[in-house]
Amino acid sequence: MTSLTLFDIVKNINETSEDKWIEFQYIYNPYIINRFIAMNSETIGFASIMNKLYFLPKKMQYYFYLYGIPNKKRYSKYVLKVEKNEDIDFLSKHYNVNKLVAKQYLKILTKEQLKEIYSIYDKGGLIK
Repeated sequence: MTSLTLFDIVKNINETSEDKWIEFQYIYNPYIINRFIAMNSETIGFASIMNKLYFLPKKMQYYFYLYGIPNKKRYSKYVLKVEKNEDIDFLSKHYNVNKLVAKQYLKILTKEQLKEIYSIYDKGGLIK
């Protein structure tokens, strides 16, 4: 017998309606499965409902997805954590724009211009 993974569960839910709960019951992780289901625009509604019903037993959650989601091959791009950039956060607040626009501003601004903007908010103080 091959070792099963969470990807096998998601594939089973998306592509078949074959009940494999006996095989999956020991590795089923509701939080992770819900994250994978939420990554696709066609199935995000199911994940939203399950977020509200998080207290249901694992088996019920599995059957909700298995029989509720229409069978289809789905390819979801895994969303990676975006690295934090303090300059983008600062420009976003300064210009009152979202982070995507602030990122574009950061590409346009020179280092001197960025220093000028920072200097506006510099209040000084004592060094201890």
